[in-house]
Amino acid sequence: MAGELVAKADVEAAEASIIQAQLDLSYCTVRAPFAGLIGKNNVSEGNLVGHGQATVLATMSAIDPIKVIFGIPEAGFLYLKRRDPAQASTELQMVLSDNSIYPHKGRVKFIERAVDLKTGTLEVQGEFPNPDGLLRPNQFGRVRVVVATAADALLIPQKAVMEQQSSKVVLVVGSDDRVTQRSVTVGPAFEQCFIVTEGLKPGERVITEGQQKARPGMRVAPTETPAAQDSSGS
Repeated sequence: MAGELVAKADVEAAEASIIQAQLDLSYCTVRAPFAGLIGKNNVSEGNLVGHGQATVLATMSAIDPIKVIFGIPEAGFLYLKRRDPAQASTELQMVLSDNSIYPHKGRVKFIERAVDLKTGTLEVQGEFPNPDGLLRPNQFGRVRVVVATAADALLIPQKAVMEQQSSKVVLVVGSDDRVTQRSVTVGPAFEQCFIVTEGLKPGERVITEGQQKARPGMRVAPTETPAAQDSSGS
């Protein structure tokens, strides 16, 4: 009887040892807490880690969807808030560092509680789908928000507009190739152009290069280039 009890105790002790070994082994298995992109290993198998403090084995980032942080001017925030209080219909567009348009639209996830006193902007966190992994952490891009749609807008290259005594002027080339100076009123910027609300008519030619050499009344020999190409010429 005593022998049976001893044997039973030995079996239970062995089973407890197995359970403890399985528990210890589970601590040695590292599982990612989420699906994402992992960087290089900071340690290799067999390295001594710990030394009384945690050791970073590798760094992971969630990339689909990916979070984008940008600033929005206070005036722009007020406009968007009045137009779309919950930002439910506000879509974000991203221009990548090579000036290409990211194919997926983003949305606003969070807006910081306070305006930055140094910059006059609010920090906004957006979220973009990233199924192809084209976007990476710390990558640079420009975020755009459509605040209004202007039908049949008249656009001119931004570099054609000059400041003069707190007003904006352009140099216009007439049908006789003579230069005249014209005051204009511009609206919002679109890509590399300004929307002109007053001062110009469709089809008029403006000088985009060599404004320093051109003078009102001067006859010029312009090289015409469509504004959409944003190249040199008038």
